[in-house]
Amino acid sequence: MDNPIILVVDGDSKNLQILKESLESNDFKVLATDDGISAWETILTQKPDIIVSEVDLPGMNGFQLLAKLQKDPVCAPIPVVFLTNRRDLADRLKSLGSGVKDYMIKPLHVKEVIARIKMILRRLERTKSDTIDSGKKIIGRLEDKSVEELVESCGAERRTGILSVYGQNNLNGEIYFRDGAVVNARIGNFKAEKAVYQMLPWRQGHFVLTFKDINVEDEITVSNLGLLLQGFKRLQDRKRLTKQLPSVDCVFVKTPIFEQVLKKKRISTDAHKFISLFDGRRTVSDIITESIYDDIKTLEKTVKLYEQGFIKPINEEMLAKAKSDPMEPTPERLEPKSGPKFEPKPQIPEPPKIQKIKEETLKPDIPALDHQTSKPPLEKEKTEELTKTPVEPKIPPFDLDSYFKSQEKAEDSSASVNGKEKREAPERGETPPKRKETTEFSNICDNLFDGRGFQKGHLIIISSDNDYRRQFISALTKGQMSERSIDDEQRQSIEIGTIVTSNHRTVEVLGLSTESKFLQLLGHVESSLVGYAILVPGDNPPDLAYLGYLINSLKRKFDIPHVIATYQRAGEKSMPLDVLRYSLKMEENEQLVEVNVGEVDSIKHLLNQLIPPKYVKEPKSMEYETQNLAPSQDENV
Repeated sequence: MDNPIILVVDGDSKNLQILKESLESNDFKVLATDDGISAWETILTQKPDIIVSEVDLPGMNGFQLLAKLQKDPVCAPIPVVFLTNRRDLADRLKSLGSGVKDYMIKPLHVKEVIARIKMILRRLERTKSDTIDSGKKIIGRLEDKSVEELVESCGAERRTGILSVYGQNNLNGEIYFRDGAVVNARIGNFKAEKAVYQMLPWRQGHFVLTFKDINVEDEITVSNLGLLLQGFKRLQDRKRLTKQLPSVDCVFVKTPIFEQVLKKKRISTDAHKFISLFDGRRTVSDIITESIYDDIKTLEKTVKLYEQGFIKPINEEMLAKAKSDPMEPTPERLEPKSGPKFEPKPQIPEPPKIQKIKEETLKPDIPALDHQTSKPPLEKEKTEELTKTPVEPKIPPFDLDSYFKSQEKAEDSSASVNGKEKREAPERGETPPKRKETTEFSNICDNLFDGRGFQKGHLIIISSDNDYRRQFISALTKGQMSERSIDDEQRQSIEIGTIVTSNHRTVEVLGLSTESKFLQLLGHVESSLVGYAILVPGDNPPDLAYLGYLINSLKRKFDIPHVIATYQRAGEKSMPLDVLRYSLKMEENEQLVEVNVGEVDSIKHLLNQLIPPKYVKEPKSMEYETQNLAPSQDENV
């Protein structure tokens, strides 16, 4: 970058002069100011390439200046460096967590300051990607910017265009944006959300982001946030499944017993295509790439085959022999092979199994490749795919739209007539329905309504820890809780509990995991939301960064009381609260409370944070303190 424009902000005139003269002698074009307000005005008019600022400034401090900068879509990409007297570790963590590129502590030799500024500019030039076609196309590497980050940035900047992603094994896909929203995607046989989920794990390759009008159908109705949250969950599932295999670089071969089963059993074309991938040549990574199923389903089936003894890792001698032969393409038709290509060292199977394989009818001890615990006989099936979807929803199915429509009708049907509620008299001898009793939480829950007219409100409890969330809602509702399925395929469910307030209003408590469908549910109850609580494990969970992203996204979307609570899991050591706050990117005036599901007072304290008049607290004013920042030497700042 030739003659970069740098804005220097420092309340000490001597420091300001030293930096200005030294930077100008190093071919920087320098803009200098001594307070935060004039610095912001300069940023809006001059658009500097980089900003070097003291934290303690008159008018507007460095953190406030950074916050205004990040809220402006035009100015947000400008890198910020803090050069300050503040030595506290908390200030440094807060700064770096907020996106500051470097945190330099005075006194510091001016040559070192300039060297670090130049290093930051060089690094930004490398990672910013090459821009061609007058800013209409951006090319970059996935090692520098992931698919997840690209989706986030396109959403924040409301971009319209096509993101072309090129991964390993000659894979490539496209994600389509319209006004920042992901509306469609394609990769191989996958479309819409499934295509996005296939590309999110990619960490190697390159991308081309082209900004132009698109002519595709809107096949994705999930928000960008919903896509990323579900994608994150799938990444966790992928890690969990790969841990159950020797390695993603492992090569599997079908066992002799499985070969005999396949000879006797007629299977579907899709199942045959999948099973044929275990040919002693392809690694697990290759199989994920070439499978007709998505990555999670492919791994689930592979793990099941491995656990049932139908496939086994190939030894090095057989692998060398396999690699010497050309790899055959995946067969398109159902044509069982005459016999296995590779014969591993013979294992002595149990005699009963050999006898049952020789029988004309297969018996239940050769299990099907599904998640069922029972193993029914297979002889009556003429054609059948070896993998089945489980048919055992233990949780009753639940439709969000139908549920909330029925709730509205129920409320309408109980409307008052001439000021009195409509109630049918019970039949003679019939016991009238028992009114739900109030609890120790009833008085607090009355205050959540804050004078609003509706009789039924909704309180949302969000947590990625399903067990703790259920325990919490059960304690909050005194066991008045049920569980309903909202997605059998993804095995997603919600908890529904009820609290009757002292004034006989109803608070319906809904427990949600950090899944994509919770946004749909929040949309249904937005008009009656009295608040939401996000429960965060205090032991540095793997999804901590995403919880922080979720918290800040919800705050932007819903202007209602909320509380962030942390809890300690059994046998786990909790992080310090300050570190947890910074990891979640919480604001200064935002409270992080500790909760214990076994303590009533702890739950009451959490609910009290949701009472509107008490919840919002004015941030403490930060007075500017004049300090003697004069350097000990002329060359120091």
